[in-house]
Amino acid sequence: MRIPYRIAFRPLCGAFLCSAFVCVAFVCAAFLCAAFLCACSRAEPSISYWAMRLVYYEENTGVTPRLSFFALITDDDGPEDIEEVRLYHDFEGLLWVFKKNNWVTHIEENNVWIGSHTLSMAGNEEFPSGQWRAVVADKSGERSERVFGFDVPKESKYPFPKFTIENGNWTLESDYPEHFLLCYDQSGNFLRTLILQGKNGTVQTLGLPPETQNVAYWGEDSAGMTAALTKSTAVK
Repeated sequence: MRIPYRIAFRPLCGAFLCSAFVCVAFVCAAFLCAAFLCACSRAEPSISYWAMRLVYYEENTGVTPRLSFFALITDDDGPEDIEEVRLYHDFEGLLWVFKKNNWVTHIEENNVWIGSHTLSMAGNEEFPSGQWRAVVADKSGERSERVFGFDVPKESKYPFPKFTIENGNWTLESDYPEHFLLCYDQSGNFLRTLILQGKNGTVQTLGLPPETQNVAYWGEDSAGMTAALTKSTAVK
């Protein structure tokens, strides 16, 4: 480890030389120890914000309500240091665990949104309301939590939307006030979210990332805490 400054002294004689050398050596050792501890210090991750929605999710068997949860996490060691995020509803004894193999992320510098749009209940029971608790842990074991309240909406006030692509043209039928397009590559990996303007147009004018193979429509009612996600559709 490189010391950021040099310690210089003139040759001395006898015990005074020994004493001075020991003193300097002690100071250097103390500085090195402090620098090492500083370099190896672990930054505790924190949850800055959270977002939850009741999402109506289109599947092959029909439209099913799902819960969307995302936490905005800050970690000075970088987003890659996050090990897992847990979402609890302690009163009902419920737990969802998000890891790299099942979470969705959006990175902004040292901040990262982590969560999922497709949380479900066993037997498709209704999601509970009340107090929720999110816990984030990094690879070194440092963790923090945030407690918040969320009353899950009973239903959406809008009918389920319809998004189609045909012969290079797209058409949207939706009463939701906010419109977005989710882009995916050939392997189904999420690429980007685009704001969708209007109710029809050509695929060429959507501004899709070049590697986009499929898209899905996301309609949102922020005030009502509800959203709808259609099945993905091929862009070609």
